[in-house]
Amino acid sequence: MEDKAFANAKKQCLSKVDRSKKGSIDEPVAEVVDSLNGSDHFFTTSSCSGRVAVFWQGEEDVGCGRKKEGRWLYTCHELAVKDELIAAVTSCPDHGEAWLKFEPMVLHVRCQSVEAAQRLLAVALQAGFRNSGVVLGNTHRYIVAVRSTHAMDAPLVIAGKLHCTDEYLGLLCGLANTRMEENFKRIKRLLDGVLPLMEEMTALPLAVHA
Repeated sequence: MEDKAFANAKKQCLSKVDRSKKGSIDEPVAEVVDSLNGSDHFFTTSSCSGRVAVFWQGEEDVGCGRKKEGRWLYTCHELAVKDELIAAVTSCPDHGEAWLKFEPMVLHVRCQSVEAAQRLLAVALQAGFRNSGVVLGNTHRYIVAVRSTHAMDAPLVIAGKLHCTDEYLGLLCGLANTRMEENFKRIKRLLDGVLPLMEEMTALPLAVHA
C-alpha cells in the first residue's frame, strides 16, 4: 500500500531547486544519493560529500550592533591543492580570523518507517560513520543523519595576522587530504552497504501509519 503522505513529501523535497553554492549533488556521494532516492522507503533531504575549506570570519562590532561577517575563501570537495589553499589564506582581510577546516561527508535521509531507519543506520555505522543517529519527529517523520567523527579545524589567522608558514600550511593540507581519502573510503563502504539494502527493502512492505 502506498504511503501517500511520504510519497508527496518525497516528491516536494526532490523537486526543489538545489540552493547550495555548487547547485548540484557532489559527485563522490551521487551514487549513494541516487540509490536511496530510488527506493520507496527513503529520500535524501541534504547531502555533502565532505570538503576541505578555509573560512574567514570578521570581528563583531558590538557598539554598532553589527554581527560578524564571514565567507568561504576556499572550498574543495576533492583533495585540496596546496598552492590554492595558500593563496586563499594570503587573501584574507587584515582583520578577523581564518580557519582551515576538514568536514567529512554528511547525509540526511528521511525514512518511511522506524524499521527502514534502523536498517539504514546499521549500514552507516558499519561503514564507519560512527556519529550517525536517528531523529524522531512528529507525524511519523524519521530522519537518519549519517555523520562521521574525523573533522579537523585549525586556526590560521587571528586578529588579521597570519600565524603559520607556507610549510606548516602544506602540512595541514596533507593532514586534511589524508582525512579526505579516509572519507572517500567510508563513502565507498557506505555504497557497498546501501546497494544490497535497497534490494532487501524491495521485499519489505511499507509501514501503515494511523
